Amino acid sequence: MTRSARMLWLAAALLVPALAPQLPAQKAQLGADWFTDKHNGYRLRYPDEWMAVPVQPREAGAGVVAQMDGPSLATRVANQSYDFRAGLTIMKFEASQAVTETDAEADGGLRGRVDTASGTRDSVESHLKQMAEWWQLRDFKPAEVEELSFKDFQTKHQEFSAFTGDVYVLFDTFTFRLDDFDVALVYLVPLEHAPKWQKVFGASARSFERIVRTAAVTVTDEKDYGQLLAAAADEAARTAGWRVLEVPSQRYILKTSSKDEKFLKAIVERLEASRNLFERDFPPSKPIDHVSVVRVCSNLEEFHKYGKTGGGVAGWFNPGTTELVIVDFKDYDRNLTYGVMTHEAFHQYCHFLFDESEAHRWFDEGHGDYYGAFEFKGNKAICHANMKGESRLVGIRDQIRNDSFTPIGRIIRQNHGEWQSKGVASYEQSWSMIYMLRRGMEGEVPKRLWRTEYADIIPEYMRVLHEGFVKAYEEAREEQKKNAAAEGRESNGSEELWISERKKEEIWDKAIAASWGQVDLEEFEKHWKEYVLKELKD
Repeated sequence: MTRSARMLWLAAALLVPALAPQLPAQKAQLGADWFTDKHNGYRLRYPDEWMAVPVQPREAGAGVVAQMDGPSLATRVANQSYDFRAGLTIMKFEASQAVTETDAEADGGLRGRVDTASGTRDSVESHLKQMAEWWQLRDFKPAEVEELSFKDFQTKHQEFSAFTGDVYVLFDTFTFRLDDFDVALVYLVPLEHAPKWQKVFGASARSFERIVRTAAVTVTDEKDYGQLLAAAADEAARTAGWRVLEVPSQRYILKTSSKDEKFLKAIVERLEASRNLFERDFPPSKPIDHVSVVRVCSNLEEFHKYGKTGGGVAGWFNPGTTELVIVDFKDYDRNLTYGVMTHEAFHQYCHFLFDESEAHRWFDEGHGDYYGAFEFKGNKAICHANMKGESRLVGIRDQIRNDSFTPIGRIIRQNHGEWQSKGVASYEQSWSMIYMLRRGMEGEVPKRLWRTEYADIIPEYMRVLHEGFVKAYEEAREEQKKNAAAEGRESNGSEELWISERKKEEIWDKAIAASWGQVDLEEFEKHWKEYVLKELKD
């Protein structure tokens, strides 16, 4: 991970609590619960009723070990009132030299690390300074370092204040020097509320104590479901209330904080049925042996905190980590949860089916909504025009009647930003285009509105897109090898492959030419409008 990427994820972990939904009022007192980090050999108590939230893989790569979400605190600045969420982020700063292991260390003991006198480590101060620059925080001021003695630890206490643009905040930090790394506790609170909460932060820091280390579960075979399940369970156990569930087909692993067994059973059944449907409609040319992770959050608070998202987001798939994240909409409509899960699971499936090819949004999101509306009864997959919880049909009909839709010839060529600029309207139109094409391929579109070449649009688009990205990735790998050789090293193939936007545009243009380029777009648009207004029925 690059330094800039590390800072981005660190900044998100520290500051995004302010964007999360409000929690009920909480007292400023130390809780009885412990956060236990058995892999690094310590534990501590944290403020009462603060919510432990899982750490994303990229946050972990930036040094974040754990995060707790505190209450939303009302703060006045001049004549304005703002709500800002308190929080705790626990970070790990490792020494720059290798660990010198002893027998005690091998057995999970507490001693036998590196020579602490010569090891250099990053500091919480350097990271907060860079974070302040990254997020353009104003008036960033560090206070003098206070050397403390907590139990048998060398501990540094330092405060940092800054102005976010809305609120003055305090970063109250405690850094514990362990043998081969430092652990930093970064408490965040609006400056106005600092006097009350700092007493609790100090009590939390004083509870910090050593425990016996245990080795993390490692995966030596990425195709071994048992190993992957054990590693996932080990990771989930780091956050109170989270666990993993095995999926019968062993194509997925569920991580969840939900205790509703009936709901989770329905999730697994729909997930399996959705995957079977994808494989029927898009048969893989080779076995997909990757085990996908699906994270099911039990409420919107932890969903938004984990994803660093705000209102309007109902689920997402992260190509970088290949994780799918959804939330239980039990207080709204669980049909939305089921539909969103199938939608995002399609993105997850295509990521591996097409070797990480990147499609136009009309194809990607249109298919996601198309499959999201399916109903599963036993072994039957029943297509519906209305996705329960979030229908697209009414909206696209209004667009056509008002002549506010995007011309077909334009929407099929839009890049991601252009497509996204119309928001929900783009989803509605893309869904309706895919719905007509998919049902037409099944012989369910009236002949007067269908042409033989329409059936080739999706297959030809997929073929040329896939071939183009496979070739582009091969070229990128060769370029990596050449660059590594020029630097006198070997490329291990683990570096992230990069394809330029210009190259992507070139691949997309060829895919459009091979598919949509073979049909009369004006005629298709005319047929599509009539189909949506007169023939498309649930």
